[in-house]
Amino acid sequence: MNGFKKIFTYFILVLCVFPIIFSCASGYDSSKDIVILYTGDAEGAVDSNIGYAGVAKYKKDMLSLTPNVTLVDTGNAISGSAFAYVSSGQRVVEIMNKVGYDFAVLGNHEFDYGLDALSDIISLSKAQYLACNIKYTGNRTDKISSRKPYAMVNYGGIKVAFIGVVNPETVKRSNTQGFLYKNEVVYEFSQMQDLYNDVQYYVDHARHNGARYVIALTHLGINRDDRPNTAMDLIENTEGIDIVIDSNSHGIVEASYYHNKSSEEVLYTQAGAKLSNIGMLTITPKGEMRTQLISEYEKDPFMVSYIEGKSEKFEKQLDETIASSEVDLSITREDGSRAIRNREAAIGSFCSDALRAVSGADIAFVNAGNIRSMIKKGKLSTKDIMDVFPYLNRISVMKVTGQQILDALEHASRFTTFNESEIGSAQGEFSGFLHVSGLRYTIDTNVQSTVNTYSKGFFAGVSGRRRIKNVQVEKKGEWVTLVPNATYTLALMESIANGSEDGFTMFGDAEYITKGGILDIQVLLTYINDYLAGNIPALRYSYLQGRITVL
Repeated sequence: MNGFKKIFTYFILVLCVFPIIFSCASGYDSSKDIVILYTGDAEGAVDSNIGYAGVAKYKKDMLSLTPNVTLVDTGNAISGSAFAYVSSGQRVVEIMNKVGYDFAVLGNHEFDYGLDALSDIISLSKAQYLACNIKYTGNRTDKISSRKPYAMVNYGGIKVAFIGVVNPETVKRSNTQGFLYKNEVVYEFSQMQDLYNDVQYYVDHARHNGARYVIALTHLGINRDDRPNTAMDLIENTEGIDIVIDSNSHGIVEASYYHNKSSEEVLYTQAGAKLSNIGMLTITPKGEMRTQLISEYEKDPFMVSYIEGKSEKFEKQLDETIASSEVDLSITREDGSRAIRNREAAIGSFCSDALRAVSGADIAFVNAGNIRSMIKKGKLSTKDIMDVFPYLNRISVMKVTGQQILDALEHASRFTTFNESEIGSAQGEFSGFLHVSGLRYTIDTNVQSTVNTYSKGFFAGVSGRRRIKNVQVEKKGEWVTLVPNATYTLALMESIANGSEDGFTMFGDAEYITKGGILDIQVLLTYINDYLAGNIPALRYSYLQGRITVL
């Protein structure tokens, strides 16, 4: 089997370098090629797919063909996995240093751990972080001042500029609290015309300083919902950029072309998420540019061992005691049936309280399907918390109407029955059943649900009587009736906010305050450590609090 893998690896290598070998046979000197290797949206998946060990081997092999090799990352490398989270991204950066990254873009999730942690990350990184459209607006210390708007590399007399472009909605798509000082956001991310102007300024600056080629390293993506701040918009409203290497939308785009402000074609590429590919841009001495994506490659043995060593330390760290609980928070009843998918449960209250407290929202929802394990009384490790929220969902905060909240509750409880269980089986359970914080409500099972759904259970409206009643919101310790046309802030999983999970389509036109922010396990750990002083109290979570009443 190992022999087959070696043969397959050599076959891939030949395919990748065959154009160079063929050119050499024709008298062409491939050693003068400029090779830019790129990744993006790795999200802490250090050994997934081709992995960083594969990236390291590929870079090493390219350096044997030409000295003009540069490795770049276009953002969201250090957050998104438990491995990344436990060290606040530092272990990922240590691995990237060994791989040999030269430049990196500040993706929105580079900010997840807060500015102090990001400052440490930038200091630790051997790659130069690039960001041309971020400005510090505070009056204290800019903690990420070592970033640069762009960098220039001289490849044997040919200068290439690399311009970093940060996502304009970074504040909304990360840990919003990390950008605040005295409740004011102290960083400004230019967007729309200001974004185009900022990028154009540095393109012109680079050209003035002798850049023959300008490469924009962007964390924008091409999702139409993000217009006018996508990579397409940037290309269409600027001139002088030759290539855009992008991420954020998790796309796999080997090569595409968009017209710039002067109707000239600009090469666009994106390598996909979680190291599914290494991207390679080749610029020949004649100015020809081509891109390709490599998804299979031999792994560097040293890097394999290095990553395994980091993983062993990670596994040990997961088992270390970090907190405690005075009470069992179970997901099942004594008869073995699942308690969380059709009734209020203490663990559901705990999880939703965490979202509400850490986000600062008026109300929080946690759908039952995301709660996968109990919390046992006694000492707690990071692994114990991760087992509760194993899917690593990101938390969003939205401005919603009372009516949207009513629709969500109606949709979530449409299967609920008066009997909660029968012979160890939960009755009327639904993974989208909502546990709540800052809210209480009644489900009247005497009323048949009149929720209408599209195919696959997507909410389409309510056609008759409603079974949700007596909905109240907590305000300053008092319970007040929810007002349908009033506006509330709501914290929830992004997969619920965007309608991709359990059919919650009612939030489609809601305004995001934070979109796909910090990880759910980060929320739980922050809540335990910062709000509960490292201990889950029995006084608060040993009983049901009447948040959900079923008639």
